[in-house]
Amino acid sequence: MKMSLAVLFRALIFTPILAIVFVVPSYGQSIGTKKDESDHEYSELKEAKLEIRDFDFQTLTGGRVKLSEAIEGRKLVIVTYFAAWCHNSKYDFETINELYKKYADQGLSVIGICEYSSRKALKTFIEEMKPEYPICIEGDFEKLSRTASSHYAYRNKFGDTRIWGTPFTMVFTTDEFKKGGEIISTRQLAATGELMKLEAEAIIREKLAIK
Repeated sequence: MKMSLAVLFRALIFTPILAIVFVVPSYGQSIGTKKDESDHEYSELKEAKLEIRDFDFQTLTGGRVKLSEAIEGRKLVIVTYFAAWCHNSKYDFETINELYKKYADQGLSVIGICEYSSRKALKTFIEEMKPEYPICIEGDFEKLSRTASSHYAYRNKFGDTRIWGTPFTMVFTTDEFKKGGEIISTRQLAATGELMKLEAEAIIREKLAIK
């Protein structure tokens, strides 16, 4: 069957155009997916053997959060250090807040410690993120240097080489807590980045003996 010159001309003109229409959106979607994934900084929970000291930090409303008192009657405690300006801290907050709401009635306690942030920035963070668990602040950004915080001391001993190192999270079982002393724990799990939700939830369920 012979093809006329007019038909052949139309085929040559429109075929490349159709290819562009269908290929370009697919390419754009692929780039977008990669960008979203690279925006996160996930970390496994690994065994840590750090000497964790009892703390007594202030809240924005003038209250206090003392670790040894906050863990009373709980089975499992998550202590998470974050910065109000850190986008990875916000991602991590969403995961931890969800897990807390799900397992608080079964013995999970969470304490958030804000680092390297002004009180104004923390206030904005709390209003935006609406935490269900208590948030305290070790010191204002202007007054507490990066290397003077308890957060830096713990993560540095754990081998974290990030500059600011937020988020940084530790998980304790209260069975392992030492009572009546300044050192409250010598064995924990720690993560130097955002928690992986499935892994964290599996550990929570295991530690709380939830089947």
